[in-house]
Amino acid sequence: MKIRPALAALALAATAAVPTLSHPAGAATDVAGVPAAQVGDHGPLADFLSGPLELVGHADMTPPGGTKPLGNNGGIALIGDCAFVGRWHDYAGTNNIQIVDVKDKANPHVIGSVPGSAIKDAVAREIRAIDLPGFKMLTVMTFSKYLDEGLTAAGQNAFHFWTFAGDDCTKPVAAGSFDTRPFRGHEFFQWLDPAHSIDGHPRILEYLTTPLSGTDVVVIDASKPAKAKIIGAFNAGLLPLTLTE
Repeated sequence: MKIRPALAALALAATAAVPTLSHPAGAATDVAGVPAAQVGDHGPLADFLSGPLELVGHADMTPPGGTKPLGNNGGIALIGDCAFVGRWHDYAGTNNIQIVDVKDKANPHVIGSVPGSAIKDAVAREIRAIDLPGFKMLTVMTFSKYLDEGLTAAGQNAFHFWTFAGDDCTKPVAAGSFDTRPFRGHEFFQWLDPAHSIDGHPRILEYLTTPLSGTDVVVIDASKPAKAKIIGAFNAGLLPLTLTE
């Protein structure tokens, strides 16, 4: 394929446009409310928990009308009072992403599922949510069961997007999908670009790690979920993995 040189050029162009940081490289910054002076190499230097953790509620993940709780529950994303629970190693394609009502913290319960989120021979491995006034979106990365077949089968290695009717988190509406083949994603980071607005919301970039596909990171612009597109790709320069007995 000849796509890689072009993508690499795009990635270099994007790198050149990154603004200069306001603090020296390597300097500590505030992290999740922890003051910079208390941020170490591997996390906070002190215990910032304001009190003991307490279990206040539990949902057994039994779908509405079902009698058996689901297993293989995976990633979680929150929008409003809804928790979206993905799948892990559940390749049957029969169980959608579950929607849990968490408004009553003492009584969270499954109230439905995301239609079309179960894909045979793939799993909703990673989930991210955008919860902004006037714009909410659920982003799901699916991961194929088979390396070879998943690179050719539609929807298996892919991003899937849902928005919400009337900003109601219980009513997901399919907004688009993007096949990442021949890149088999593993995890992804979703970034909202505060400097650019598209259709009334920040530009949305997905940084997809693809360590099993010969390229380390692929960058996808999902600002228009029905027309997502690759805008860059790059290698981290890591040595090939070799297995020894």
